[in-house]
Amino acid sequence: AEEVEVVAGSAAEAVAGEEEEEETAEAAAAGASAAEGRSRAKNDESDEKSKPPPPKVKHITLTLVSFAVTRKAYARITQAFSDKYERETGVKVRWRLSFGGSGTQARAICDGLPGDVVALALPLDVQRIADSGLIDPDWRERAPNGGIVAESVVGIVVREGNPLRIEGGTTLLEEGDFDFEFFYLFFSFFFFRSVSLSNQGPNVITANPKTGGGARWNFLALWGHRAKPKSDAGDAAAAAFCESVFRNVSIQPRDAREASDAFYNQGKVKEEGGIEGVQSKRDERERERERKNSTKQTHLSFFLLFPPHSSPLQPSIQKGDALLNYENEIIATNEAGEVSPLPYVVPATNIKVKMPVAAVDGNLRRWPAHSRQAAVDAARAFVEYCFTPEAQQELNDAGFRPVVRIKKPRNFPRVKKLLSVEEDFGGWDAVQEKMFSAGGVLDRINDAVAGRRS
Repeated sequence: AEEVEVVAGSAAEAVAGEEEEEETAEAAAAGASAAEGRSRAKNDESDEKSKPPPPKVKHITLTLVSFAVTRKAYARITQAFSDKYERETGVKVRWRLSFGGSGTQARAICDGLPGDVVALALPLDVQRIADSGLIDPDWRERAPNGGIVAESVVGIVVREGNPLRIEGGTTLLEEGDFDFEFFYLFFSFFFFRSVSLSNQGPNVITANPKTGGGARWNFLALWGHRAKPKSDAGDAAAAAFCESVFRNVSIQPRDAREASDAFYNQGKVKEEGGIEGVQSKRDERERERERKNSTKQTHLSFFLLFPPHSSPLQPSIQKGDALLNYENEIIATNEAGEVSPLPYVVPATNIKVKMPVAAVDGNLRRWPAHSRQAAVDAARAFVEYCFTPEAQQELNDAGFRPVVRIKKPRNFPRVKKLLSVEEDFGGWDAVQEKMFSAGGVLDRINDAVAGRRS
């Protein structure tokens, strides 16, 4: 037993000695490796220091995607921002501007249109892009005023002299103190008469709520007059009221701008090849004025994205007695000098039209690595700039109601009862589901109107 122990002890000592030698060898190897690593790191650091710094981005081209009636305002705002940003940072920002119906533009972004900033007609369209993952969820928190860059209300344009006296009195017209109650009675009266008059009631033009954001605001303004805020009570009366108006709608253009062209350009519509012809010539004249007014306008490229019209121009387009549209679009059309201004009224029961702006984060992340941060910085700086008094003055001058204090505000008509989607309709998710989803209120009204006409 003792020998075994000695033998065993000798073997253990031998193993221990071998392990000690191995550990010593490993430590030496590790030390050599560490030394080599430090030497390599020093060399790398030296090489990095010897490398020239990456070139600073000197110019970038951003794409702003907006809705149809904002062209004049954003042409000026983007130019003013570019001048200011270049002075402050040395980076020159050029712009591509895309205009169309707000809903159409939102879908185009989701389908791959490479917009870097969006300025759309309603928060729902921006939220739709956010839901697709292209705009970060905190887009409201990142921008001043919850991302709402401008406001407006719904107005009703009437013919010269207002032969049908839609406003209910010239004093009301001047003060903008118009109530939809008379409008409702007016349409109802003429509708019931039209049963024996081959359906020749008063004719209305409004954009299509399926493609234009302004038309959704129009619809909500009509609905809100008869419905009970924060409740489903009054829905039957509201639906009946909206249906009575839509029975007399002869055409629904894609967006607010086309609706204006249809209503104002009576004789020109057929002569110039339909709405598209009128709009094309109008856009051409605007571009020519911009080139004459500013030598810097050459920095801007305008890409107008208007999808093909879904149906031929209807002859009834020339019978419009009333046009429902954004107040800002009405003002811009009346002041453009291309058509004779027409009177309009602002209903006393109305809706607060909120127009958001946001950077399209997902598209900005797709920029090449060397210019990505410059694009992100410029896009976010532009969103901030839109809330400055200078930018808000341009929006005011174009007919929008500013959201910050400015030096020269317009004297906008007052509104007695101003409804809010968030406070009175339960928010945009509820509005979309109830009003504008497949099989929703709008579809049911359209089906009822189509059934009547057939």
